[in-house]
Amino acid sequence: LCACDVSKTGHLVGFVLYAPKMRRVWMTTLIAAMLFANSSKAGADRANAREFTRIGTALAESGASKEALTFYQRAIESDPDYTEAYQLALPLWFATKDEARAITELERLTLRCRNCAFAWYALGALYRRAEHYNSAVLAYEVYLDRRPNDPDAIFGFAMALVATKDARAQEALQRYLELEERAERADYRAEAERLLSAMTTAANPQLAKARRLLRIVAPLRGWVMAFWPKTLRATGDGDVETRGL
Repeated sequence: LCACDVSKTGHLVGFVLYAPKMRRVWMTTLIAAMLFANSSKAGADRANAREFTRIGTALAESGASKEALTFYQRAIESDPDYTEAYQLALPLWFATKDEARAITELERLTLRCRNCAFAWYALGALYRRAEHYNSAVLAYEVYLDRRPNDPDAIFGFAMALVATKDARAQEALQRYLELEERAERADYRAEAERLLSAMTTAANPQLAKARRLLRIVAPLRGWVMAFWPKTLRATGDGDVETRGL
């Protein structure tokens, strides 16, 4: 029954189980016919989805992104379980800022395909972009259950936790910094370090006080270095020459 529309056959299954013995053969035959029809339709839909996806890819490669997205969406409408169409449509949904459409389609997909990791990751990013931070946290959690060492997902998860003032944010930021080694993500590392430093300071009032004092003293150091007298010169072993601080 997994390959068919359960909403159309579920009641019939129950009827077969409890129908009188003489009617079971007829009902079983009916359900088999429905399953075959459903399977044939699914096969035809998959063929259509592949063709729409092929056309969409050709359009995307020629630079016609808007038209390509139209065909990817037609592929999804033809076969909502054809994950390739979603993966190809995703960057175009992001580019056109059509978060609402992307979220709707991916939510439907994850209801049918809970193990579609890419869909959970994309949902996390889309929810963050739409400022639905609690939903983003949940989507990232599902994704990270499957791929716990993905630094990009951990960064997004941490940002969503920060936005919701969740106490787990600090741990997530630390985990991100442990995993992130790519030079091209230096800006992300810097942001994670900044947030982590702010959290550490907020949790330690004495450290916060010391840092405030340092911010006051630091500018004075330049003034001292500029005007400190240079009176002593080295005259021999053991003598000290002072050139300023």
